[in-house]
Amino acid sequence: MVKATFVQGSKLPIQGFILSGHAGYAPHGEDIVCAGISGLSLGIANGLAEFLASRVNVQQGANGWLAVRVVEQACSDEDLCRAETLLRTLRLGLEQIAQRYPGSLDIIESEVFPDDSL
Repeated sequence: MVKATFVQGSKLPIQGFILSGHAGYAPHGEDIVCAGISGLSLGIANGLAEFLASRVNVQQGANGWLAVRVVEQACSDEDLCRAETLLRTLRLGLEQIAQRYPGSLDIIESEVFPDDSL
């Protein structure tokens, strides 16, 4: 199962996210659920990196691990608006994937980033 953790910020309803795991819908390399989650999340991460530049931290690791964190204090109001739009779009897309493919994706809310990420 893919675990998607959305982390609240002080200025943003969603400051960032962490993804890990494998959906298990099909064998590795053939899993359309993982492909959808990866495509959506990497697209959002790339959009944040493009629009916010140094005001976002993006890290990738093994087994689909991806962590993205917006540096809220370095953002203008316009940056925060862009970030919120992109992060809410990700959340909406992942919720729809979770509904369509039950048991493949677990969405979690957190108030803080885990110590081992960003």
